[in-house]
Amino acid sequence: MKDKKINPFDECPVYETKHFTYRLVNPDDAEDLFACYSDPVTLEHMNNDNCPGKWSPASADELKNAWQKDYELRRFLRWSIKDKETGKAIGTIEIAPLPWGRWFFGNEPPIGILRLDLLSTYEQETVFIEIIKLMGSELARILM
Repeated sequence: MKDKKINPFDECPVYETKHFTYRLVNPDDAEDLFACYSDPVTLEHMNNDNCPGKWSPASADELKNAWQKDYELRRFLRWSIKDKETGKAIGTIEIAPLPWGRWFFGNEPPIGILRLDLLSTYEQETVFIEIIKLMGSELARILM
């Protein structure tokens, strides 16, 4: 029997790998994520997909509810990547379906943006492999 598919905008799944937990971003992650989104090394190679101008939050407060409205509007999903050892959020994974949110259970082909933002100190081959494997397997299940 095929597993029942759950719309991630109705119930956002939580994932785990050996070193990380991935769950819907929330205001408690703001301080940790500000370290990522204000890291000069990370910012140098981060792009701003579909964002007008250069997005650069001035404080953790700007991140507290930065993505909540877009999730409620079913525009995109953003998971915090939490390091199990430190308990800190070290980056995010985003799925932005185009047109906004419509193809999760519609008849349209799955087209969109899959994005990874990661604190530069974690930019290591073993970390990328662990995260990309999750993105390629578990996240693909909610898309197809």
